Amino acid sequence: MTASEKLLIVQETSTIIEEFVAQVQKVKELESYLTFDPIYDLPEKQEKLNKCEIVHLNQAAQVSRLNQEVTELLKNYSSLVAEINKKCVLYDYILNILEKQPDKNTKDISLLI
Repeated sequence: MTASEKLLIVQETSTIIEEFVAQVQKVKELESYLTFDPIYDLPEKQEKLNKCEIVHLNQAAQVSRLNQEVTELLKNYSSLVAEINKKCVLYDYILNILEKQPDKNTKDISLLI
């Protein structure tokens, strides 16, 4: 094989070689995730983890309860605002009638309500 043939092969495979080198470097960077120190005192750490899990479950239950309370309060608020809105519409209607008929006796307002 002549030198020009070797050069041609190197030039054709240069991108493949560069990609391979980049992949090798990436593997070296990620190698630290594959190798780690062994876990000592596993029962003690398991106990701490269990305590954390219990706290988490209690907090999740509390959040659920609070979420239900907030939902109920929002429903009550919505009902209250709707009722106030109905009364405001009614009072507006009554006032419009009274403004159109100023000669009428205002004691008859109770009949409109």
